[in-house]
Amino acid sequence: MKDQIRDLMRELFGEDFSYLAEDDSFYYHAGLDSFDFIELIDAVEKEFGVRLPEWRLADWRMGAPTFGGLVDMVCEVSGR
Repeated sequence: MKDQIRDLMRELFGEDFSYLAEDDSFYYHAGLDSFDFIELIDAVEKEFGVRLPEWRLADWRMGAPTFGGLVDMVCEVSGR
């Protein structure tokens, strides 16, 4: 799942994100802004055929979402 999300990020943003660790922030470590993150969430939902919980996305808008947090959430809602 981690590699699939990194590949998706590379397709979206044209950069290599292989360095991202689970506790790395999309904003601070990957250099994404809030609009990039929304684009990523949309792409993840389409790629994996899932709908991520709105309450969790709202929490992330107030903080710094992490790579590992997104991976865990996608695994949880997709049953993978």
